[in-house]
Amino acid sequence: MLPTPTSDGKGTIQPYAGTTYRIKNQTFLGPTIKLDSYITASWQKTSYYKLSRSHTGKLSTKVEGSSTIKNVVKLVLGADFTYSYSESVGTEIEADKSKFSKLAYFVEYDKYKGDAYRVDYEDDFGTVKETSIGTAKWETPVDSYLDVVYK
Repeated sequence: MLPTPTSDGKGTIQPYAGTTYRIKNQTFLGPTIKLDSYITASWQKTSYYKLSRSHTGKLSTKVEGSSTIKNVVKLVLGADFTYSYSESVGTEIEADKSKFSKLAYFVEYDKYKGDAYRVDYEDDFGTVKETSIGTAKWETPVDSYLDVVYK
C-alpha cells in the first residue's frame, strides 16, 4: 500500500513523490447568497407558511476551473467543506397573499480566489520547479436562511 499525502497546516500538501501543490495570493471576494432548494413544491397564494417538519440537505464547497484546479483546492485546503444540515422549524413565516409564492432555502457562501501552483522537487539539493496551473475560485458555505420568494 502506498503512503498517503500529509498536510503542513499552512496550505501545502506534501505527497511522498516529490510534488506539492500550493494556492498563493488567496483573496476574499465577498459573500454571496444562493437559492439552494424550495421547501414547498408548488406556487401558491398564501398569507403565511407554517413549518412543522424537518428539512435536511447537504452543502459543499463549489470550485470553478479544471478538474486539476478543483482537486488542488480540495487537497490544499484540507477538505472540501461538505456538511449536512437539518432544520426542524415550528414557526410561521409571513407571505403576501396577493402574490404566488414558494418557501425557499438559501445558503450564504464566502467567495475566494487564488493562484494554484504545482511545485516539483527535482533533486535532494532542494532544486524546485514551480509551475502555475491556473486561478482557483471557490465558495464555502457559512450560513443558511429560509425566506419567501415570489413569482
